[in-house]
Amino acid sequence: MTDELKNDVKYFDDNLPQQPRGQQIYGMFQTVSAVPTKEPVNWFNQIQIYVNGGTLRLYWYDTIAHVWHYVTATA
Repeated sequence: MTDELKNDVKYFDDNLPQQPRGQQIYGMFQTVSAVPTKEPVNWFNQIQIYVNGGTLRLYWYDTIAHVWHYVTATA
């Protein structure tokens, strides 16, 4: 590839939104105070943040086994 062609190629779009950072996870997924039991309807409902008192958990839905799993987190 010549230098002239390399300069014409744009590898990213300045107008695209940036990827969300870890600090913004609370805005991306639903925060709930009850353990999830329903089958989610879309990908964003497959991950839920559970906060109840001092308990903090990250729940995700297993679409193969059709069950919710979780890990406990610390604040």
